[in-house]
Amino acid sequence: MKSKKIIIALAAFCCALLPAAAEANNAGGHKESSLSYKMAPVYKVMESRDAYVVIYGRYGSKLATAKIPKEWAKYKPDTTRKLTIRSLPPKLNPYITVVKKDGEFHKVILTVPSNKNDTVWGTASNSKVDASGVESIELEN
Repeated sequence: MKSKKIIIALAAFCCALLPAAAEANNAGGHKESSLSYKMAPVYKVMESRDAYVVIYGRYGSKLATAKIPKEWAKYKPDTTRKLTIRSLPPKLNPYITVVKKDGEFHKVILTVPSNKNDTVWGTASNSKVDASGVESIELEN
């Protein structure tokens, strides 16, 4: 009977000691990631010859637009793509994600239906959309 109490006390002591040992291994705390992101719902993606014009929701019931050059989606050997278009999973609404690395623009991810006949997709006039010179995107609040 006495040996059972000793074993139980020893097991309880080990269980109490494990979190302290794990904390000692991570003495610096959690590392903060260099990546951050901001998301917003997408209501319309207007496609032109050289760019996408994305109409997205802001805080409250306001709308904003972002021009995204199609050039950003092309592969270049020495750089990462600035634009990724993902297929929208079932039962989700379209959204845009802007990823920052060390506080600077890194890339934008559009998660939209892959079927361009969907109501989210539309067409913009080629003469009215000028996305040349666009270097980054900031989502407005």
